[in-house]
Amino acid sequence: MIFPIKETEAELIGLEQKHPLMIVRLRWLRVLKSNPTINLQDLVNVTNTTEFEMDRWASLYRFGGIDLLLNPLSLMTVHTTQSKTFGDHAKDMLQELFVSHEGQIGRKLWIDFDNCRNNKTSETDCALFGNYKDFDTKFKNWRRTDCQTYIQDVIRYAFEKTGRRDLYNGLLAYYKKNGVTGTIMAQYLVKQGWKAYLFMPDTENPLDNNNEHTKKYRDALKTNKWWDVPLSGMIVNYKPTLGKTNTTPIDSDGTRKLAALAKVKFAACVFTKGIHTGILSEGSILEVHWKSISEQTTVDASYQTFQQQDLYEKTNLLDFGWIEGIFIVPPGSPVIN
Repeated sequence: MIFPIKETEAELIGLEQKHPLMIVRLRWLRVLKSNPTINLQDLVNVTNTTEFEMDRWASLYRFGGIDLLLNPLSLMTVHTTQSKTFGDHAKDMLQELFVSHEGQIGRKLWIDFDNCRNNKTSETDCALFGNYKDFDTKFKNWRRTDCQTYIQDVIRYAFEKTGRRDLYNGLLAYYKKNGVTGTIMAQYLVKQGWKAYLFMPDTENPLDNNNEHTKKYRDALKTNKWWDVPLSGMIVNYKPTLGKTNTTPIDSDGTRKLAALAKVKFAACVFTKGIHTGILSEGSILEVHWKSISEQTTVDASYQTFQQQDLYEKTNLLDFGWIEGIFIVPPGSPVIN
């Protein structure tokens, strides 16, 4: 967590008197000023805060300096922590990130930009980046995010708030051993007592006419697994595809389980083949688009093409377009059976 701090220690001490609500942030900044190579765990102990919060403060400071770090609007809503579940804490953070994500850029968009300026293959038209030096100057300090980062931010925060940072560290170790994908994440969480539920709106007539979805469903019936993730149940045929000669009958169990799922405050979502992830919260799917720029920050007109699709998007569960995937629900969530 090394970055340039413009203010002197004396100035930071003076700011503590003017901004009493921000004393912890200012003391954290002062510790980094005096000891920029401090061990992360020592920094956690000295400031009595979480690693997630410090990462968030660092992003605020790098992007907007001391003014943004001390802006009251950057304070999270204070809730009592007594009796709060993992899902409660996760809901707090997923909403915070969804509502406030200034200064964030899609990770894949930055990768494409970096490829363009280094004469490598890019999935984005290099001409859209304009002057490479200007683009770099504008966005190099923006926080890079994507669908997986969104989930990781939320999970890490909730694990820390429930005193189980060890489980998050275990997830990082599991990634290191097996790779960073949505299905790997799901496998680890199920090992920790989470429950995975396969979902398919229509198992026999998928909307995209791809029979691979049907094959995957039938495999899951035999193995009780989806991409090697053990399943606790299935939520299927709750929204049959219209216009088919042989319409799939609505499954009453599917609609009932979907209604129960809509009460869950947080679930991690992994979609077809694990190529996309999202978050389920109280009947809505929230996701991040990795080739967009935050629509909450004003940019030059030449860059607004990257804001045509919001960086964060929220969709009603029934209207969500992915046709196959799993929801992984943490312990303490409403029962789905």
